[in-house]
Amino acid sequence: MNKLKSVSLKITLLFLVASFCSSLYAKDKSPVIEGVVKDAKSSEKIAYAHIVVEEMYVGATSDTSGYFTLSIPSGKYRLRISYPTHITQFVEVNLEDTSHVYIHIALEPNSSLLESISIVTERNKNTESVVIEQIKEAQTVASGVSNEQIVKSQDKDAAEVVKRIPGVTIMDDRFIVIRGLSLRYNDVWLNSGIAPSSESDSRAFSFDFIPSGMIQNILVYKNFSADMLGDFAGGFVKVQTMETPNNQGLQIGYGIGFRTHSVFRPHASYSQSGWDVLGAGTIPRGMPKDFPAHLKNVNLNQACNYVRQLSNNWEIHQRMALPDQSLSFSFSNQKRVKSLTISNIVYLSYHYYNDHTTLENNQYGIYDIGEGKPVFNKQYNDTVYQEVSKINLGYNLCFFTRNGHKIRFKNLFQNIGNNKTSFREGRNYSNDYYEKSQEFFYKNRLTYAAQLESSHDLKNRNTDHLDWTLGYAYVLNNEPDRRIMDARKDVNENSPYVGQYRSMDNDIRRYFQTLTEHNVSLNVNYNHTFKLEKLAVGIKTGLYSEYKTRDFQIRNFAYKKSIDNNLPQGYFYYPYPEMFDPQYVTPDGFYLAENTGKSDSYNTFRLTDAVYALASLEVFNVALHTGLRMEQSLLNLDSYESDGVKPVHVHQNTLHFLPSVNLAYTIKKKHIIRTAYGITVNRPEFREVAPYVYYDFDNFSYYEGNPELKEATVHNVDLRYEFYPNREEMISFGGFYKHFINPIENTYYHAGGQYQYTYMNAHSAVSYGLELDIRKSLYFMKLKNFSLVLNASLLKSQVIFPDESIELGRSMQGQSPFIVNTGLYYDNTEIGLTFSILHNIIGKRIVAVGQVNQNANENIPDTYQMPRHSLDVSIQQKVGKFKLYVSAKNILNQKIIYTQMGVYSGESKINHYTQNTKVIKTGVQISTGFTLNF
Repeated sequence: MNKLKSVSLKITLLFLVASFCSSLYAKDKSPVIEGVVKDAKSSEKIAYAHIVVEEMYVGATSDTSGYFTLSIPSGKYRLRISYPTHITQFVEVNLEDTSHVYIHIALEPNSSLLESISIVTERNKNTESVVIEQIKEAQTVASGVSNEQIVKSQDKDAAEVVKRIPGVTIMDDRFIVIRGLSLRYNDVWLNSGIAPSSESDSRAFSFDFIPSGMIQNILVYKNFSADMLGDFAGGFVKVQTMETPNNQGLQIGYGIGFRTHSVFRPHASYSQSGWDVLGAGTIPRGMPKDFPAHLKNVNLNQACNYVRQLSNNWEIHQRMALPDQSLSFSFSNQKRVKSLTISNIVYLSYHYYNDHTTLENNQYGIYDIGEGKPVFNKQYNDTVYQEVSKINLGYNLCFFTRNGHKIRFKNLFQNIGNNKTSFREGRNYSNDYYEKSQEFFYKNRLTYAAQLESSHDLKNRNTDHLDWTLGYAYVLNNEPDRRIMDARKDVNENSPYVGQYRSMDNDIRRYFQTLTEHNVSLNVNYNHTFKLEKLAVGIKTGLYSEYKTRDFQIRNFAYKKSIDNNLPQGYFYYPYPEMFDPQYVTPDGFYLAENTGKSDSYNTFRLTDAVYALASLEVFNVALHTGLRMEQSLLNLDSYESDGVKPVHVHQNTLHFLPSVNLAYTIKKKHIIRTAYGITVNRPEFREVAPYVYYDFDNFSYYEGNPELKEATVHNVDLRYEFYPNREEMISFGGFYKHFINPIENTYYHAGGQYQYTYMNAHSAVSYGLELDIRKSLYFMKLKNFSLVLNASLLKSQVIFPDESIELGRSMQGQSPFIVNTGLYYDNTEIGLTFSILHNIIGKRIVAVGQVNQNANENIPDTYQMPRHSLDVSIQQKVGKFKLYVSAKNILNQKIIYTQMGVYSGESKINHYTQNTKVIKTGVQISTGFTLNF
């Protein structure tokens, strides 16, 4: 060992001198040697290999992608390439007649050294080959994506990354959909702890929370194993953030973006503050600290005095929308202190953009069978302006010891501010008037997640392993002073105000809403493996506990006129800035009344406890993993019904026994056949059982929870064939079948001229499909440096109703019939050029289930999101320490269309009709920028 330490010290001194000399030579325009170091057998790129110019005693070290560069004077040289576990190789280079040489080095593993040398540093887990190896070694059916592929696609955050995974799509640019199922059927872990839920109205983790620069890899497990949480059916997503740096040192980046539908065009905003740029616009818009708990607690005169303390900015500001701006900063290093390796990774990014969207926004009545055309209830045209700022901060501190002990402290923080101004104009046919509406809306979303992870190899490091994770997450959603203003057109030809719009009592409303959520979790696992002759046996057991709380509060106000008001004639036709002049907001004028009721808040918590036992048996080429998980969940919620009189108390205490069986048969190491069975559950979320009624301006509809919701149970079956031509390639084909009992769906119905959305249990449902995943180099087609990523899913689902039900069979809410993701990549390390072409399409899916009536001709049809092609292109060029990029997203710029599809009975046949509820026009996003490594 002393000899090894001496050699290690000499190598370290050598490369300190070599790096210094290299930096001196780099100042001159000397010839350049570039190359990549790989493992000769596995083709995996080798990080931290040493490249020395023997004649000059200068050198370089390969980065995590195996790449290195040297700048030296002209001449003939002999390079020595070495790595502790591989056979040293020598290469002759001639720089007399050229200014650039590229070499490809394949080091042979040294089996004798592998047996005697202990490597202290962590294995690089960021490459595509490592992710494929993890998929291959997984106990259950899995898919994934690596940091290496993320870098090629120039994706900004996890939301853009995960849609490259087989069977995965993204809704609303943030929420994951797996196997075409509704987003509620997924569970997300951040590292080894539960990910925070950032949405108040749905069970969803917002994948824009994680910047791509912090992602090590993402794996999606599509079948259940007893060591996973039991609350999923589509997929169990595990996002792993960086533990070891790709490149040590400082990296800065800058990007500028152009949205063809927004940039350099007029942009409207109701209010602006210097805090908006930092996503902290709630500060000037918030309610004063001394504001009374309820305005009914004070007299009307005092109430008006308090109201004057609220923001009174009603002006619409016009300006030109500037290009998107993005800045990023990261610093990482890894050093060894005796037997301890310490890794630090810091990441900070800022993104600011303006967005402009136009859409047709309609609501329909019962289809006119006689005329054969849809009947409008409401027909609107909307224009939406958004100003968004996003700050992401990540910090990971990791310790690795030689004897198998690891401690990691991982942190992610995000702050998003969204200043949204919406304008609506159209006709309300139900009440026969023309209407103009506006929404002024600012939302701040702050999310923090931290995990303290510890893993230990006990006794014999190959047989006993213990790991535990303590996690904490905090979410704050703050929506201060949301304003909704409705105005009706005066069509009375005898009126002096004919053609003008007026706002009356309750037409102007203000809301102040906050949601805070805390989540604490503990996860402990112990794994013991041993061998019995030709058998390899593993026993894994563990426990999990999670405590999650939510506090939701809203203040609800509306303007009303005094009975004996002294308002001037024509006052209600005034523009809003004049209308809310302080002289008119008085007890005998147009005052603000509070409508906040007991149903406008709720407090809730969920406690989940679980223990599991999992046994693994490997004999010859067969691996069996079977286990049982016992999971208990306690949901408690206190609120009131919408009338604010009757209390609502939800108390659900359930215990589930969830078995899992996963079987894998390996054929000649490169071919694997897997089959799996497991039972999982799907629990109602807080908002889904809370009776609170929320008005959604975008859909001009109300949303209400259902305290009677029941948990769903899911039986899952998988079968898949996998082929691994080499370490960086895989081809898989498989199928799945799922049976749902009491599936939870988002439904809507007519209520007083509006749509009312809620959540209901269907009786049962089935979902099944086929999946294909290909990751293949195109070298066999003589296309050097090209690779193809193709995944496609063909899906089918059916909701089953009792015999006495008037409902007919249909697909499940959220289920797509097909998904196709295609990526063509070019990666030429010799010239530093990378580009990708990415295509995505999903089939139509039900986003909301309509209302069924006794007379089928009066049904409210289901609403579908229609198929839409998405095409993205990215190009990167490495120039010295710079990496330049250009990317274009949504090149095809197809409209986003939501459609109701209904049927009615004719004289001799069933007739089908469609009617578009939303047609959204977006635009192409073009961005360019650079990263610079120091």
